[in-house]
Parts: sequence; structure tokens; C-alpha cells
Amino acid sequence: MKDNLETGLNELNSTEYCCLTWGGAAPSHIAVLDKVQRRTERIIWDGQQRQPGALQCLQHHRDVVGLTTFFKAQVRRTPHLNQLRQAERHTEVLTSTVAAEPGTLALPRSHSTHHQTQFTQVYTRLWNCLLASDCCPNNLTNNTVGLQRFKVLVHRWLSSVRDSDTED
Repeated sequence: MKDNLETGLNELNSTEYCCLTWGGAAPSHIAVLDKVQRRTERIIWDGQQRQPGALQCLQHHRDVVGLTTFFKAQVRRTPHLNQLRQAERHTEVLTSTVAAEPGTLALPRSHSTHHQTQFTQVYTRLWNCLLASDCCPNNLTNNTVGLQRFKVLVHRWLSSVRDSDTED
């Protein structure tokens, strides 16, 4: 029993940080994964009526895992993820109508397309969008939002964002 538990935990840890490698993957490799997913969906739904929302796309899972890893680095300050931590954005508020969202992060400057698709760039942008959304609580601390609650929050937010994108 203990061996199965340890094996499961090791697999969880390795899959939990897969998003770090996906960020550096070539678009053609990601396209192959998406192609495999579409084929799997066709096999699953062959001859059956498709139920909307029954399966999530791989990119959705990548984004949930990526933002969860970012949460661990930014909020929980997990020691082995220190290199992923980003500085908070410091903006000067010149008028009373302009206010920065608390907790937003500074987006590192980049001049290459390859750098713009890396983990830090992509998930800093997503993190800032999540904080600016209505579904995010005002205080993202370890005491108010646990890891599982954060995952559920991100899942719901991403689902609502993607649903609104498909309606347009």
C-alpha cells in the first residue's frame, strides 16, 4: 500500500510541473498533443451524442496546472520554485480613476517570440488577468485560499473565459 502511495505521489509531482516543459515546447509538438486529443474525443463520442463540457481541452489543463505552480511560487513561496517568482508591478497612479490591481506582477520585457511563449511570460499574463477578473478574491493568501480551492477557482475562471470566447 505504501509503495502505491509513494508511486502515486511521484507521478503527481512529475505531472504537476509538466507545464514548465510545455512552455518551451515547439508549437508543432503541442499541435501533435492537440491532434491526439481530438482523435481520442472522436473515438469516445463515436456514435453517441456529444455532451458539451464533458471533456476539457489539454490547454485548459496546462493552464490550470501552470497557474497552480505560479500560485505555489508567488503565494506559498515554495522554496524549490523561487526562480519562478516575479516582482510585483509598481505603477505610479497619476489620477484617482487609475488604480493598479493589488498583487499584479511585472511582466518581464522580451524581444523574441520564443521568450514570449515561455512559462514565466505566459503565466504572468494569465496571473494578472486572473487577479483583474471578478471571480478572484481580493486577498490571495495561503490562509484564505488553499491549493485545492485555488485550482477550482482557476478552473471555473478559465472555463468562463473560454465559454465567452466561443460565444463571440
